[in-house]
Amino acid sequence: MSWGQILTAVEPNGLELGRWGRLEIPNHEHLRVRNAAGKVRDIDAQGLLRSGTDISGWFEAERGFAILGGRGTEVLRIDLTADEAMVVTQLDREPDEDLRFLSFHEAGDVLLCLYERGVVCFDLDGQLRWQAQHRDLSAKFDGVRDGVAWFSSQWPQDRIGHRLAFRLFDGQQVMG
Repeated sequence: MSWGQILTAVEPNGLELGRWGRLEIPNHEHLRVRNAAGKVRDIDAQGLLRSGTDISGWFEAERGFAILGGRGTEVLRIDLTADEAMVVTQLDREPDEDLRFLSFHEAGDVLLCLYERGVVCFDLDGQLRWQAQHRDLSAKFDGVRDGVAWFSSQWPQDRIGHRLAFRLFDGQQVMG
C-alpha cells in the first residue's frame, strides 16, 4: 500500500511538495515553504538541522504533513496546514556521525524509520506508535510479512544475512 512519498534528500534549491509548494532550507534554524504564488512561510526546525542539512523523510500530500529526520537526534512532524513543526521522537544516535543513517519505509498501514541503532514506527497520521533498539549498524529493510517487519545485516562478513524482526503492532522484537 503506497500512501505517501518517500523523501530521500532535500536538495539545496528545495524539494517540490506539489500543491503545498517547495520545501527549502534557508538556514540551520528554519525550514521554509514557498508556494506557487511566492508566499513564504518559515517553520522552526526544532534542532533538526543542527547536525547538517542532509535530511530525508516521508510526505503525505493529501493531508499536508511530512516526517523529517537527518543526522541529528530529532525527528520532526511538519504540519503544512498550520506551518508548525513538532519533535515526535528523539533518536539514540551512534556517536560517530559518519556511521549514522536514516531511511523511511512504508510498511502496510504504518511508516518505519530505520536508523543505525533502531527502528521507529509512525501511524497514518505521522504520530509515534513505537520505537525499538536493534544496534545493527548495517541493518537494511527487507520488507513486511504477516505483520512483522524484517531487516538483515549487510556486514561484517560473519553477520551477513543475520535477520532482525519486529512486530508492527507493538514493536516487540521477535527475532535477532
